[in-house]
Amino acid sequence: MSSGKAAALAILIFLAIVAALLLVLHFLGVLLWAIAFLGLFVLIGLVIFIVAFGLVMILLAFYYMLKKEPVVQEYGDYTLDGVKGKEDWDKKG
Repeated sequence: MSSGKAAALAILIFLAIVAALLLVLHFLGVLLWAIAFLGLFVLIGLVIFIVAFGLVMILLAFYYMLKKEPVVQEYGDYTLDGVKGKEDWDKKG
C-alpha cells in the first residue's frame, strides 16, 4: 500500500472513531454538555490569552521606548547623486 493510500485510510479510521464517539455521547445525553463545557473553557482561555498578550505588548513597548537610543545622522550626503540605480528611472517609467 502506498503512503498516500495509507494516510487516507488512517484519516478515515480516525474520522470513524470520532464519529462513533460522538454518536455514543449523543445517545448518552452528554454531548451537549461536553460541547458547552469545552466551548466555555476555550472562550475563557482565549480571553486570558488576549489579555496576557496585550499586557506583554504594552510592557514591551515601554521597555523599547526606555532602552532605545535615538540615532541622529548629522553628516551625510543627501543628494540624488548618491542614489544607486537612478540611471534606470527613466527606463522603468
